[in-house]
Amino acid sequence: MTYRDLDNDLMKYAAFQTLDGEIDLKLLTRVLSAEQEVREEDESWDWELLFTEVASDLLMECDDGAGQGEEDPKQLSLQG
Repeated sequence: MTYRDLDNDLMKYAAFQTLDGEIDLKLLTRVLSAEQEVREEDESWDWELLFTEVASDLLMECDDGAGQGEEDPKQLSLQG
């Protein structure tokens, strides 16, 4: 089944307008994006590279946030 088939079925059949006969899906179906707008080329991921990038980003965020909003305990003891 393709995205186009799903789009056609969604518009044709009123059964897709509600979920479990209770939840109205009309608002959702009005704002769904067309297949052409969300289609992306398949891209293979290298686990090691992806892990390294995410870990590096997390460490940078951690380092950036470590100096903000925290008082140095040594300076506090000298002040008071």
